[in-house]
Amino acid sequence: MFISVQSEIYQLKLLRDRGLPRPQMNTVFDALVLSRLCYAIPVWCGFMSVELKGQVYSFLMHGFNVFFCGKLHTIQETAGNADMDLFHKIAN
Repeated sequence: MFISVQSEIYQLKLLRDRGLPRPQMNTVFDALVLSRLCYAIPVWCGFMSVELKGQVYSFLMHGFNVFFCGKLHTIQETAGNADMDLFHKIAN
């Protein structure tokens, strides 16, 4: 997943360097990067090692530090939201 996201990170850097405002950067980050994470996380979150969770967290922290996203996302929060979304889709 990290390899496929690297091209999106490069595109985000280009957009930021060309002056895209922070709220729009947040939207693009959510659409390109966070959506991939939310799509895959319900399946593999329970099988993640502590080391891999740390890598995902530091990746999300990097996105926050370089102003790609306006909110620091955590793996637990993202997994919990994805699980609830999946549960509501199955229940309805």
